[in-house]
Amino acid sequence: MILRNMKATITALTILLLVTSNTYAGPLEGIWINNDPDTRSISKIEITKEDKVYGLQLWSVIGGKSELRAPIELEMLGDSVDDPNPTKYGYAQQELNWATKRYVLKRNGDKLELEILTIFVPPSERPGPFMADDRVNFRNSEIFQLQEK
Repeated sequence: MILRNMKATITALTILLLVTSNTYAGPLEGIWINNDPDTRSISKIEITKEDKVYGLQLWSVIGGKSELRAPIELEMLGDSVDDPNPTKYGYAQQELNWATKRYVLKRNGDKLELEILTIFVPPSERPGPFMADDRVNFRNSEIFQLQEK
């Protein structure tokens, strides 16, 4: 009887540990590398925290080279207002003169999903000849893994 109860307890703890580690595996801070060869518009992300302010740094792939972008403040979100773990989700927005870029980060186990929404300014409102064509709004999603230290 004691052995059966012990097995049940160990099984329950193992399941709880697996569920917990698959839904959340630590804070978002650190350097995240894009390992998917099919989605490499962003090659690397760095998430920083200074006091209670989070920052998002992106490296874009332009012409085959990884180029650093200006840092953006990152708002941390939770599943709900009562979520004790707001560092599972993040949101940042960048206003450009030709588009608005929205970045939504979601931690899923040891992976980090970055969803990028690009909402273009109408061509008539863009400065000069830069991107004067009729580009359409789009969404893309990329998966990152925390860089080994």
